[in-house]
Amino acid sequence: MVTKYNLEIIVKPTPMPQGILEGSLAQVASEGLYGRKHIDNIGRLFEGYDTSCDKYRRGEFQLFYRQDEETASEILQRLRLTVDGDNNLQMRVLEMAEFIVPILEHADPVCRVMSWADYCQTSLIRSMELDLVCGKQSVHFHHGEMGLIRLWKARKQNQWYDYDMLSDYLFDIMLEGWGETDRLHSSEDSPGFIERIKLGMKSRGLKKFERLWDQLKRNPDSIRKIPRFVDN
Repeated sequence: MVTKYNLEIIVKPTPMPQGILEGSLAQVASEGLYGRKHIDNIGRLFEGYDTSCDKYRRGEFQLFYRQDEETASEILQRLRLTVDGDNNLQMRVLEMAEFIVPILEHADPVCRVMSWADYCQTSLIRSMELDLVCGKQSVHFHHGEMGLIRLWKARKQNQWYDYDMLSDYLFDIMLEGWGETDRLHSSEDSPGFIERIKLGMKSRGLKKFERLWDQLKRNPDSIRKIPRFVDN
C-alpha cells in the first residue's frame, strides 16, 4: 500500500458560461484543490511536493455544469444509442451508467422522475462534496486508467484527507494493535500488574481508533473533527 504520494491536480471542466467557470475555479483554488500537492502517510493533503517522496499521481478533477432536463434513465437510453463502440472512454462511461442508474433508482425512487440536473444538487455525502457556482461536485480525482482518489474533510476542519488512505491507516493500526495485545494475553507467562495496566491502556486506545474507523465508514458526515490521537 502506498503510504504517501505527490499529487498534481488538474481541473477539467465541462462546457459552461465563462463567468460560472471563473467563479467555480476560484472556489476550487480557495479550497486548495488545484496544482501541486502532497499526501502524507495518513492521507492529509498539503501544499507543494515532498521531494523525498518518489510516488506521483496526476489527478483530474472533473467539474460538471448540468442543465439536463432528462431523467437518469432517459440519459442512459440516449447513451446506449449514441455511444461510439470504438471509444474506450465513452464505453467506460456507459458501463458505469448501466451499473449506477438502476441502483440509484432502486434506492431513491425520486431519481426516476426528477431531472438529472436537479437530482445532482441533492447531497449524498456532504463531507465529500463542494457547493460551487457551477453546481454541487463530488470531490474525487481520476488518475491512470481506473484509479480514483476520494477526498474527505470533517465538518469543523478545513483539512482535506484522502478518504481511503485515512480509512486504511486507522484499520492497519487496529490490526497491528489488537494482534499485539492478543499475543501478550496468550503468552504462557501471565502478565503482571504493570503489564495488565499497559494492556488496558492499549486496549482503550485501540477502541478509539476502532470507533473512529467505524464512524468514517458508516457516516463520514457525522465526524466533527479528526481527534489528536490520530496525528500522534
